[in-house]
Amino acid sequence: MRSEASSPSDRLQVLARSNRFSEYATILASALILTIVLAAAWAFPERFVLLPIAAVAAILATAAFVNERTGLVLAILGGVSVLNVGADSGPVQYAYMVYLALYLAIWYGRRIGHVPIVQSRLDVVAVVVIAMIPVSAAVGLALGAEIKPLGGETADLMPLALYFPVRTLCASRDNGYKLAIIALVLYGAATCLYTFWRTYDMLTNADAVWKVLRVRAAGGEVSIVTGFVLSTALLGESRRRAHVALSVISVGLALVGLLLTKSRGYWLGAAVGGLAVWVFSPPSIRSRLNLRLVAMIVGGGALSYLLVGDLLITLGAGVLERIFSVSSAVTTDPSMLNRFRESEAVWALVPNSPVFGHGVGTTYSYYNAESEGTRNYSFIHNGLASLWFKQGAVGFFGTLGLWVGSLWCAFSMARRNALPMDHRMAALAAGAGLAANMVPIYTSSPFYLINIVLATTTLIGLASGLSLRAASMQEAVSTASS
Repeated sequence: MRSEASSPSDRLQVLARSNRFSEYATILASALILTIVLAAAWAFPERFVLLPIAAVAAILATAAFVNERTGLVLAILGGVSVLNVGADSGPVQYAYMVYLALYLAIWYGRRIGHVPIVQSRLDVVAVVVIAMIPVSAAVGLALGAEIKPLGGETADLMPLALYFPVRTLCASRDNGYKLAIIALVLYGAATCLYTFWRTYDMLTNADAVWKVLRVRAAGGEVSIVTGFVLSTALLGESRRRAHVALSVISVGLALVGLLLTKSRGYWLGAAVGGLAVWVFSPPSIRSRLNLRLVAMIVGGGALSYLLVGDLLITLGAGVLERIFSVSSAVTTDPSMLNRFRESEAVWALVPNSPVFGHGVGTTYSYYNAESEGTRNYSFIHNGLASLWFKQGAVGFFGTLGLWVGSLWCAFSMARRNALPMDHRMAALAAGAGLAANMVPIYTSSPFYLINIVLATTTLIGLASGLSLRAASMQEAVSTASS
């Protein structure tokens, strides 16, 4: 006899109760986050500005609740607000963090317990990586980490939870992955504009030629490199004139922005990413890419010289000076030498807590050659050392497994002729973007700082989502032919 629970009406009732529970859980989670923000505003009167910020974030989160895709795009583009990682967090940064937390609470609150979220082996690894965020915070707290760096580094890792929303968007059959790509390209373009503004501000304050030569607007390199690689793939794949024009603009912005950062490691990373797009593209796309890149560089260079000739030559001299210093940087650059000392000090501490690490917010000591003294610091430039020191072997192998698995998925799809060309190029762009950001891993960590984690997690979610989409398309073809 068939049980009552299996009848259609009962199943509908169970689904309705699940949806109601999801909404209640979402409301409670949002209320909890707002309560924490309000409590912080009450505890720290100088942060009273958090009150209106919380209200604005709640309104934005409501929009995200109505349309999840709009909310996700806002979450990605909002990374521009946290580019200035060297300064203390201000109202805009707080607003973004509150908004991101609310969006994640809404997204997961709708699904946990009602919809299967984990759908692949890569998803299992992502669950481990995301679960390490509270674990690392607990370990850091237990080992005596100060609240401010602990809270800051925990917030830096929060975008990792965007993996599943991005993967779900990109796995949809209605080309949701294109929305993620557009959001990343716009994120990179906005970062370039921010870099231009910083460069202009420093140039106006420079009162000597040597100061102009040394103007450097560092910060935001990962989002710029990501935008550059994705735009390069779009430049080769686009056929419509409007799309080609937009791709040319975004590639040009990224190239100029990247040069102004004067970050040698990311220059090399961008070269690797661009080369990967060129090598793995089909011959027809490669030919179009060659012609368009040459035309863009020649035309853009000539136009720049006509507009700002003397300044362009001076800035170009500073860029060339930075390029020619690459070979000697590892032996003479004080900043680079300090990073090597950081790594040595951190690796020496790893055996003290090898499994779960020392937790976020914990500090280490090393001799700083520039200040000629011992320094206690929390941030670690070496990506591999930072992973194992902060999150132990679990976080180290989990995070690297997520990256390597995403790279494998991306480049595998890029070589599958049975997939549509736009799908293959999107996968190639995701893989090349991840490869590019892995290049400077020894001197610039791609695993920490909120704006960096946001860009790399979106790339990983893009690769994973496209993999699920490809499997779904193959299954549909098999079903239709049977």
